[in-house]
Amino acid sequence: MKMWLAMCLAAALLFSAGCFAPPDPARESVGELQGQLQSAKVIVNPVDRNQALENIAMSAIDSDYPAVAFDATVAISDNSQRDEAAAYCARKMDSIGNRDAAEDFVRLIKNSVLRDQLHVEFAS
Repeated sequence: MKMWLAMCLAAALLFSAGCFAPPDPARESVGELQGQLQSAKVIVNPVDRNQALENIAMSAIDSDYPAVAFDATVAISDNSQRDEAAAYCARKMDSIGNRDAAEDFVRLIKNSVLRDQLHVEFAS
């Protein structure tokens, strides 16, 4: 009886610590994201292509794959949409302390007002 109770207690502790938690479905693997990126780049309709690329950039940065996010952001042909994606990614990188990656994304932004706004945010 004591052994069974100890095993139940140990299992409860492991579950509460997240050791047996299922993987986060929102986090995609780098391979999945790279495959999506390659597919998105060949979409003919520019509106659909840019939207797919922006979604991939945001998913990649949220999954902590800044290189994939950068590639997706660079491929967005609409300046405004690219600026929005780059700003999102820059803020995400800055929030985790990766200032170099944040600045790489800021350099992609064409809108000088948005660039300055991000620098002000980063300086605070």
